Amino acid sequence: MEIVPSLSALRTMISRHRLLEQISDGVQDKRDLHENLNSSRTTIDRAVRELEDENILHRRRGYSEFTRFGKLAYQEFLAIAQSFETLSNAKDLLSILPAESAVSLELLRGATVVLSDQRAPVAPFRHFSPDPTSDQIQAMFPVLFPQQLKFLCQRAEGGSDIELLVHRDLLPLLEDEYASELKIFEKYSVRIRSATELPQYGVTIVDSSTMWLSVYRPDGGLHGILENTTPESIEHAQQLFDEYSDCSRRYTKVQA
Repeated sequence: MEIVPSLSALRTMISRHRLLEQISDGVQDKRDLHENLNSSRTTIDRAVRELEDENILHRRRGYSEFTRFGKLAYQEFLAIAQSFETLSNAKDLLSILPAESAVSLELLRGATVVLSDQRAPVAPFRHFSPDPTSDQIQAMFPVLFPQQLKFLCQRAEGGSDIELLVHRDLLPLLEDEYASELKIFEKYSVRIRSATELPQYGVTIVDSSTMWLSVYRPDGGLHGILENTTPESIEHAQQLFDEYSDCSRRYTKVQA
C-alpha cells in the first residue's frame, strides 16, 4: 500500500479546511464563499477544483457540496484535528514525561491544563477547587507532594472515604517526613496500599466525576496538573487505578 498517494485527500483538506468549514456550515454559493473567506474568486475556484479532483466536493445545480466520500473524509479530518488540538493543549505538560509513558487520549480530551512555574510552584492547586463535600477519593502518587497530601488530610477530616496508592519506595519517606499526615490517615481510616510499579504521573479520582493527572519534574517538584470531567476520562482513570491497585499490597505501619 502506497502511503503518500493515499494521503493526498488529507493534505488537500488541511490546506482547504477553511473553505470546507464554510461548506459544512451550509455555504455553497461561490459568491458567499468569496465574501466569507475574503479571497478572490480565482482562489476559490482553484480550491474548489482541487477538492473536486479529490472527490471531496462535487457540483450540483451550480453549487458545491460534499460527495459521500467527502462527507465521511471530512468527519475523519475533524476527528484527527480534534485529537491534535488535544495533544497540543497538553504538549507542555506531557513534554517532561518519558516517551514510553502510557498516557491515553481519553485522559486528555476536554481537559484543562495548568502548569506551575518558579514564581507559582503550587498554582495548579489554587486553580482547581475540589468539592469540600466529596464522598470518595482514590489517589495514586509516584511522588509525595505536600499539597496533595494536605488535600487528602483535609478531605479525610471532612469525612471522605479515601484510598491512597503509593510506590513502595515512598513508604519510608511517608513515615519519616510526613508523620503528621500519616497520623491523620490512620485516625480517619485512609486505606493505604503500596505497589512496586506505578506510572510516572499521579492520578486522583474524586467522586467518579473529576480526575486529575499530576506530572512531576525529575527533582520531585510539580510540573502541572490536568483536570478532566468527561465520562471517558473518568472511566480510563478508574481502569488505570484498578490495574495498579490489583497488584498492590495493603500498607501496615511497623510499630517501633
